[in-house]
Amino acid sequence: MLIQEKVVDSDKIWACLLTNESYLPGLLALAFSLRAARSRYPLVALYTASLGADALAALRARHIPVQRVPELRPSANATEEGEEEGEEEEENPYPHSPRFLHAFTKLAAFALVAYARVVLLDADMLVRRNMDELLEDVPPLLPPQLDAGDDDGGGGTSARAGAGPGPVFGAAHACLCNPLRIKGYPPEWTREGCVYTTDAGAGVGAGDVGEEVEGSGHGRQQHQEIGQGALGTGGSSDSNSSNSALHTTVADETNTAHEKKQAAKREKPGAACLNGGLIVLQPGRGGAWAEIEAFLRSGQATAARLPFADQSLLGEVFRGRWAALPWVYNGLKTLRWEGVHADMWSDDEVKNVHYILTPKPWELQGDEATLDAPERWWWEVDSKRRRWEAERGLDWNVVEW
Repeated sequence: MLIQEKVVDSDKIWACLLTNESYLPGLLALAFSLRAARSRYPLVALYTASLGADALAALRARHIPVQRVPELRPSANATEEGEEEGEEEEENPYPHSPRFLHAFTKLAAFALVAYARVVLLDADMLVRRNMDELLEDVPPLLPPQLDAGDDDGGGGTSARAGAGPGPVFGAAHACLCNPLRIKGYPPEWTREGCVYTTDAGAGVGAGDVGEEVEGSGHGRQQHQEIGQGALGTGGSSDSNSSNSALHTTVADETNTAHEKKQAAKREKPGAACLNGGLIVLQPGRGGAWAEIEAFLRSGQATAARLPFADQSLLGEVFRGRWAALPWVYNGLKTLRWEGVHADMWSDDEVKNVHYILTPKPWELQGDEATLDAPERWWWEVDSKRRRWEAERGLDWNVVEW
């Protein structure tokens, strides 16, 4: 299955899946936040047959492009041919999080071969700063090899995804700390196993996780400051020579320490775990969709094997073949909590907040003063959205939920 249809002129899009109206408030706020951040690229709402007419009308009223995709489920839970898409199975294999079964449909983004680049976003996200670099031809925070590799149209077998020098997609790591101690999470999901936790127990910087950003972000800034401090700005040639040697020694020691830290992180369980809230991909590149489709049909895609549905599948099928993005592109709200990774988090650096777990911001009621800062950010943006829409006379009958 390849999706050849294109609903916007741009070859590069943000995409967000909506299968029912419960996440419509999130998608509307997300779309508004992208516009407020002055993104140059359109957001396309991917939807299935299960989405109601009122929700579709709300999207179209706001000129949010929509594109229908088929519902995807593992073979044991697949929609039988002739059944209406979106029909629920009698027993959901994810009773603790029923929405996980619908999350497999997000993987349809890998089949959108009419687009050159797609950044898949969850509807419970809010963009705080422009991040168009993720859709540029050579994203500075992704290795250039993401643009490399054979392109067989997505469904062929001439090139295995990731067989070339570059990763198949980009994503941020998952946080394994499980601060709410949710039952059913894998036993290795502990603070000690989380890549965002250093040996000292502190968080890491925005550019400190993922081999593709070695020497960038906080690490690069620290390296430059060390170099400038050692070299100075004047002195004799002998002094300059001595300082240069000192700089080289300090730089070598810094690089060695960084390599050791990266090696230690690669040994952690969390090194292989991604969060599926934001995925940077090139549909059709190297047959990635063919691998996903084959795994969904293999009978191996069970809830026991894939506890987090789509993101577990991506982590397993493409183990060692995805690029780790800095946390700022997928700022899980729990990272900001004290005792989790508050020492790593920066309100000024985060570009995209991910409101994982429940309740979602739009489900919260009460005094705004009782909300955490990330929830207040969401409500501030949504209030601006509503005022903007009211000024333009949008029909409120299609936005009530």
